Amino acid sequence: MTDANAEKLYTLRGMWCTSCALAVEGSLKRLEGVREVSVHYPSATLCISGTSAATQLSNLAAKVKRLGYRLTELEPVADAHARLEEESRYLTLRLMVGSLFGMWTMLASLLIYAGALPSVQVEQVVAWVSGAFSLPVVLFAGVPFYRAGWRTLLAKRPGMDVLVSLGVIGAVMVSIWLLWRGSAEVYFDTAVMLIVLLLVGRLVETLCRHRGLKALDALALPDDNVTVWQGERWLSLPVEEVAKGMRIELASGAMVALDGTLEAPGWIDTASLTGESVPRHFQAGQTIYAGCRYLGTTPIVMQVSAGVGQRRLDRLCDEMRRYQAKKGELQKLADRFAAWLSPLALGLALLTLPTALLFGLGWEDALVRALSVLVVACPCAVGLAVPLASLAGSGQAMQQGIALRDPAALETLARIRSVALDKTGTLTTGSHTVLHWAAREGVDEPTLQRKLWAAVAGSEHPLAQALANWSGSQRDQRPEPYLQVNDTPGKGAACNSTAVSGSRWAAPLGSLVNR
Repeated sequence: MTDANAEKLYTLRGMWCTSCALAVEGSLKRLEGVREVSVHYPSATLCISGTSAATQLSNLAAKVKRLGYRLTELEPVADAHARLEEESRYLTLRLMVGSLFGMWTMLASLLIYAGALPSVQVEQVVAWVSGAFSLPVVLFAGVPFYRAGWRTLLAKRPGMDVLVSLGVIGAVMVSIWLLWRGSAEVYFDTAVMLIVLLLVGRLVETLCRHRGLKALDALALPDDNVTVWQGERWLSLPVEEVAKGMRIELASGAMVALDGTLEAPGWIDTASLTGESVPRHFQAGQTIYAGCRYLGTTPIVMQVSAGVGQRRLDRLCDEMRRYQAKKGELQKLADRFAAWLSPLALGLALLTLPTALLFGLGWEDALVRALSVLVVACPCAVGLAVPLASLAGSGQAMQQGIALRDPAALETLARIRSVALDKTGTLTTGSHTVLHWAAREGVDEPTLQRKLWAAVAGSEHPLAQALANWSGSQRDQRPEPYLQVNDTPGKGAACNSTAVSGSRWAAPLGSLVNR
């Protein structure tokens, strides 16, 4: 990548909503040498392209810090899980405080609105009690909204949190003014309800982001030890300590932890990387990749060609995170709409006040109507719906074994009307089974199964394994007098029998089908 077209990925910490992401984008786009900036709020990832000097972390971190956020190197997926768990606990604590004290605020307001109190004096006291119970909610549970609103104002990109803050502060100030005038018709419950409901939404959103990260977990390999030839003997070492050029042993059924070349032929299941359900037979010297599975019955040795961090699967994971940080057309459209929604709502609220006064309403009613405009416009579902839907869709696809390199592909899927598949194996489970059998006259099923078991029991071929599963019920009966079975990849199996001299290649296995 040239100096004028460098592309970097970083983790942006401290974001509270999509408005924070838009604020950082707008601030960094004004930097000299920056060509394109994209902040993906659900994954807290910043993707920036431009000159190498403009995309350096040291330059960007100072700019982002002035806005109240923190920019770091791209965090591992495990650290992202820990960060989201911490955010969940943070939100849960504030939601618990908001719900506990907000419940009493709502109950006091309900008694006033229902006219269930005996006198005006009692209503006045209950209104003050309602305001007292709202203080922990407004001064503690709602702090993240005020902080995020202030940060977006500093970036000159006011977002939804500005509306939330103005709505809450406005409701409290109007209520205090009404109490001062002796009225019990307060709006502390409005401020409390706004904070609690939005905290619930933020908590659900955080849990969705946490679940979406599991799409990347599906690509991760276990950090198990591997058997390495070192110092003229086999040793067990952590996979992170295995370097290029070392020789490692693959046990039967083991997951391949590193990229490398085989020193002996064997059957390899490549479904995790290629989607091909049928295992492939690799010759000595061929390259296999981490994430595949060795299906042979005896251990084989491979020479490592790429260690942890340089494997093909690592590059695939990095590429997925890079594409996640970029935005599709729907996301860009939603961001543009959300960027205009906050200023528009604020302008409408300011316009509502003089309009209500012109129609003859008093200051109290005019302020309430202006406040209502702010409250109604507060939820930020517009800017959040598309990225969360994309993240949830990617996570659901990964659970079904489908890895989307670019989540924007989901937008393309909506326009697909027909699909063409290049091979029947694409739609199978990857296993084989016997649906029907036929034998010459005089050979019954137990005899056929017993003979078949002796011929295919030691084979690594997937079709032979299906035959072995079908004929395995007879393996404990009297064995066939076979002396030797020679299995040749690509040709079949030859059986030398004591009962019949010579050898014969097995006939084509026509009774097997994919399913």
